[in-house]
Amino acid sequence: MLYRIIQESLSNASRHGRATQVFVILTFKDDTLSVNIKDNGLGCSNVVKGVGLTSMSERVAELGGQVSYNTQVNQGFSLSVRIPKRYGGDYGGTY
Repeated sequence: MLYRIIQESLSNASRHGRATQVFVILTFKDDTLSVNIKDNGLGCSNVVKGVGLTSMSERVAELGGQVSYNTQVNQGFSLSVRIPKRYGGDYGGTY
């Protein structure tokens, strides 16, 4: 799933934002996996949640996580994903 989130973010940054740089930060702290992605693209004043963001949000929600994003015109796009660790087991390959 992480691969798909990063793949979709890179695709959106290039296709929609015309970004030339994308920063991806993965952290695991306090039983939460965090993925933060920020690009230097065009940004926008109104995000239309298409198939990519919708499916990403649905997949993360299935794991009890949350997706949030922020953008402004000429400020790029940032995406934040938080997924809690499952107690008593692993993720069964869903990362």
